[in-house]
Amino acid sequence: MAGKKKGRIAVPYIITIFISLLIIGGAALFIYNYFELGKEDELPELMSRTSSEITYDDSHTVLLILDTPEDSSPQTFVLMRSVPVDKTLMLVGIPANTVGSVSGKQKQLSEVYESGGAMETMDFLEQIFSVDISRYMIFDSDAFIELTDIFGGVTYTLDVKVPGAGEAGVEKILNGMQIERYITYALFPDGEMQRAFNTGAILAAMVNQSDGQRIADNFDMYFNTIIDMVETNVTAVDYKNYSTAIKYMFEKGTAVAKYSYMTGSTVGDDFYADADFCESLKEEYFTAPEPETETDSQSADDDTEE
Repeated sequence: MAGKKKGRIAVPYIITIFISLLIIGGAALFIYNYFELGKEDELPELMSRTSSEITYDDSHTVLLILDTPEDSSPQTFVLMRSVPVDKTLMLVGIPANTVGSVSGKQKQLSEVYESGGAMETMDFLEQIFSVDISRYMIFDSDAFIELTDIFGGVTYTLDVKVPGAGEAGVEKILNGMQIERYITYALFPDGEMQRAFNTGAILAAMVNQSDGQRIADNFDMYFNTIIDMVETNVTAVDYKNYSTAIKYMFEKGTAVAKYSYMTGSTVGDDFYADADFCESLKEEYFTAPEPETETDSQSADDDTEE
């Protein structure tokens, strides 16, 4: 009888202890979570730059050169100016016979490149455009075709018949090899001026016809592919500094690429750039906007209230 009585007392006692532990443990867990104890051990979330942090300082300039000597084709020169804050990519085709002064002597752009390479070519063009050009990328045929594949080719209407590219006046989809044949064609009726203009126009069309979101999403991979195929002085630091802004430009922009017709005069085999063209290009794409003053802000507010 005494043994049975102890058993009946022990069971309620154990149940009471168990319930107490649940209550105390639950309360402790609530306090722990409420005050976020232990969160200091978690890694902080990495914050990416936002569109509001893209500024004019993200603008940059790269001289693009297509050099395919194995095809006996003339070099192709394009000045690329990126202004991500404005979601603008300006492409200026430069005639290879553009004349400038080197050590007191007049030389054509192609001659400067052949004798002094990309670095002297940038110095040469800096004098003509009066802008800073510090980066270059030299493409061979394989690298250029890879670049056009990334953008997906282009639907375009050729203005002249070009062997290996297509007939004139017929809209068609052009692949990288056909684009290369077109922009390196040496027999345009208006010579280098026409070739330079067509180069800027077709490259701008190719960029604008691509899927900007896809370019932005895969830009790291695309850049790593291209950078290993070209000769360039673009560095990993350059990429770190500008990649976010470039992605923003492609992701948020619509028809970001523009092209400009480099005006000037041809005398014999030489092309002389128009000083007014160079000045207007500098003012529009290479000059930082004036900072907004307090008076300007007040005027804008007053206009809004009216």
